[in-house]
Amino acid sequence: MNIKIPEYLLKMPTYLPNDIEGMIFTYPNKFPLIKKRYEEVAKKYAMDPVGFREYGDSQKAELVVALDNLKKEYEEHKDKDLEYMVRMDQRLNKLFCFRFWIVNYLFADGPIHSFYVDNLKLLIRKAVKADETEKYEAKVEEIIQTLLQSDYADEYLQQALDCNSALNELKSIKEIQESLDKVIKLIDEDPMKNVNEINNIWKDVWNVIKDNEVLGKKLRHAIYQVKFRSSMLPLYNILTHTIEFRKENLQLQEKYDNMHNKIDDILEKAKKELSADEYDLLIMSYEQAKNFAMYKDVMGAVDGKLIPFWFGIHDEIRDILKKSNPNMPIRSVGQAGMFYYLVWYLPTELKAIVMTPDFTDFSLETL
Repeated sequence: MNIKIPEYLLKMPTYLPNDIEGMIFTYPNKFPLIKKRYEEVAKKYAMDPVGFREYGDSQKAELVVALDNLKKEYEEHKDKDLEYMVRMDQRLNKLFCFRFWIVNYLFADGPIHSFYVDNLKLLIRKAVKADETEKYEAKVEEIIQTLLQSDYADEYLQQALDCNSALNELKSIKEIQESLDKVIKLIDEDPMKNVNEINNIWKDVWNVIKDNEVLGKKLRHAIYQVKFRSSMLPLYNILTHTIEFRKENLQLQEKYDNMHNKIDDILEKAKKELSADEYDLLIMSYEQAKNFAMYKDVMGAVDGKLIPFWFGIHDEIRDILKKSNPNMPIRSVGQAGMFYYLVWYLPTELKAIVMTPDFTDFSLETL
């Protein structure tokens, strides 16, 4: 495979589309090592779809651990004065920069993504054959949109697919068939009215199937919630959901399978029209474009925990500053709001905390 991305595309971007908070101007100045870190990662994973997914997963894992640690510390800290809150905001910015921003912005919105999308469009134009101009343009646009949409299963769709697999596995276990028939009847009748009886059946069923590897994998998120909440309800709820929405889940499965087959057909036809190197570039472009869209969701799943915590700190800081600065305007801000809004109203010594560059690398131990 002779795919090579131009070196200049592997350098730290100087502009990002949709960067409404101007992080591309703030973070390289606040955290200068981000430039080196990104360029190392770009050289390593820009042409490695599998490696990029592994990298994205590792960043998500560290992001979650660090965020949990910071939240726990903040909740247990008794003297939350203004300086402590400002420093916590800076720690959150550092975490966001090194463990979120690279994957979710510098790759997903940056020049490497543009390189692959542009090549995908170019190669599809070369691969598609049509006699009439209007039909050609319509066909090209349809195929491009199909490939960019990809066969990626987002969190909602993946849950539906996992539910289908779990139901098939449940139906294959002879020891629980009588109980399964009963619970299906109760759920079809009224899942809310019969919830206690339904959950009692699931309790008995789970005692039989709890060591089943397939179910353990397909129900892993619910099982994690069971451990986290010290309650079996998350598991019972997903099992009930699996039965209650089995028809809808099968429809989603069919739609997903059709999309997968459609993309396979597109790529197979393109292979006949393109050179070996062109086809390799098309596959790489498709895989990486899919990756970047996928990891927008993977990383973004943390927002439900990150945003309320971070924005809550911003609100507390703003309320304190407003007391000594009555003319301070109230405005909405994003994660980087300290740098373009709150810092203007901080006491001089705290301004220095925000505006002084941090030349240290990121680590969970020193964050």
